[in-house]
Amino acid sequence: MTSLLAGLLFVATLGLAGFALFSRERSRAAAALALFATTVAALSALSRSPSPPPPQGTPEVHRSGGYIGSGSCRECHPSEYASHARTYHRTMTRKAAELAWDGQSSPQLPARIEAEGRIFDLTRPAPGAAPTVTGPSMHDVARRILADSSEERDSRSNPFQHAPVVTRSVPLVTGSHHYLAFWVEDGDGVELRQLPFVYLLTEKAFAPRREVFLMPSHTPPHVARFNGACIQCHTVAGMPAEQDGRFDTKVADFGIGCEACHGPGRKHAEKYRSPLARLHARTQDTPSEYQSPARLPAADSSVLCGQCHSYFVPSDPDKWWESGFLSASQDTGPPPPELPGRTLLTWEQPEVAQSLGVSRDLGTIFWDDGTVLVGGREYNGLIRSACYELGEGDRKLGCLSCHSMHNADPVDQLKVNYERACVDCHAGLARSPESHSHHPQEIGCVDCHMPKTTYALMKAIRSHRITSPRPQATKPPNACVLCHTSESKEWLEKGWDRLSAPEATPPDPLPAPAESRPLGGYLSIAGSAVTRAIMARALVEPFALAQTGKAYARTLLDALADDPYPVVRRITASALVKLEASSAPELRVAPPSAAELSAWRAERDNTDQVVSE
Repeated sequence: MTSLLAGLLFVATLGLAGFALFSRERSRAAAALALFATTVAALSALSRSPSPPPPQGTPEVHRSGGYIGSGSCRECHPSEYASHARTYHRTMTRKAAELAWDGQSSPQLPARIEAEGRIFDLTRPAPGAAPTVTGPSMHDVARRILADSSEERDSRSNPFQHAPVVTRSVPLVTGSHHYLAFWVEDGDGVELRQLPFVYLLTEKAFAPRREVFLMPSHTPPHVARFNGACIQCHTVAGMPAEQDGRFDTKVADFGIGCEACHGPGRKHAEKYRSPLARLHARTQDTPSEYQSPARLPAADSSVLCGQCHSYFVPSDPDKWWESGFLSASQDTGPPPPELPGRTLLTWEQPEVAQSLGVSRDLGTIFWDDGTVLVGGREYNGLIRSACYELGEGDRKLGCLSCHSMHNADPVDQLKVNYERACVDCHAGLARSPESHSHHPQEIGCVDCHMPKTTYALMKAIRSHRITSPRPQATKPPNACVLCHTSESKEWLEKGWDRLSAPEATPPDPLPAPAESRPLGGYLSIAGSAVTRAIMARALVEPFALAQTGKAYARTLLDALADDPYPVVRRITASALVKLEASSAPELRVAPPSAAELSAWRAERDNTDQVVSE
């Protein structure tokens, strides 16, 4: 069709041009040109397919508060735009119609998924269109959960059981690195709700949400909402615009765009639209209207990351439901570590959380020592680190000491030489790291001082509360036990004493592992759900396996295979695959006996934990 239209235009152009050139009457030439213009317009209109209207529930794009969108930055900043485009920040939220749905970076459609005892059919009506889902109404499920708020709720009841089957569009998708989450609409003006399954990008398979998020099997399903929760961090300048339960939600950008870090760009773009203004700025080093995080003090640049990477609630909930954090981002805001328009949650102030309507038990957010437990909240850990609290000027540690948006691998956004942040301040220790750590050189600073005690994304990630190891600590598990998984608490404590103050410690022999139970093995079976998830991963780390051998880890993982938490079972299955692929020796330490495993299981911490990622 396109080639036919092009041919018609070409023929029409030749014919009408010749008619005009050889005509002696100007009126005929004018008429020919007018006819030509009409022909072009008509054919162009025929060649354009009408754009389908966006699915109901898709937030509109706004240009309030000076926001202009990331696309406006591309012309003048092509390299920065390209490096940002490679990040998972940019694709954190996308319109579902933009995905390929080809089985590579997104699932192959149609697909049938079973979750919460019901069937969901995910299809795509046409290329370029958003998918639709046929299944239980998520909004009906949400209403049932909210209505059934009694403490006597039967935990075995299933709010999905009687929800009517509907067909709705899926306008948005969040995630792009580990898994995709899908958001379904329920009519104009009603918020988006998350479907009860995700798509695991590495495994290229769907999985029920309760198998991916840490929650007990008997817990009622959590039906997340986009407009009032995820929009805070998964878009730029999100405005819920809620009134009487109806939404007119708007965002400046889907995903984490340029203006999330650099601030609204309108004034900057207007000032430097002129090439002369840009030339003058480069030669005179004049101050710019936009903020450059790399040029800010560590505390100020870290606040920009903390606006999303922290556990907070809106300081003014009513204002948030109306306009989000839009007005807060325009003000200078409070000094760091406070966040504009947000109240940072801490373990020590449960009354603040309660006064702001936080429904979560703080024990599902923080460890007992106040360290943040949940991944994606790294700012809560950073600001409680001595490297941040006591550092001044260039010696103050901030997010950009280790991370970079534009000059790092997108996976962790870590600079190639990120450990320079440690060396620059601790130069004396860096000259002889092995004499400081008493460990092989491959054990780096972060292994001991930023252990993997934060839970997120079906694994353990590094705590960003920089501390010294405390071998007696179990909540969170200490850095020592994450590597020395077969040693006793007494062995770890005496070993630490020798490392930290060898001249003051009597040269008594360390207790043999058989003299008392292995702390790592015990925590793997008897610890809380989060502890068990973290230890399941720790057991198969290379340094741990090199000391224990595969048989020790396999015995513990086999015992975790029937854990009451679905996600712990999933993590365990993944760890077993990693274990069998390892080249570690088979036997270095005798595995725990069946009697020991049974005794540890009888002491298991069965406190319900629901980690809200």
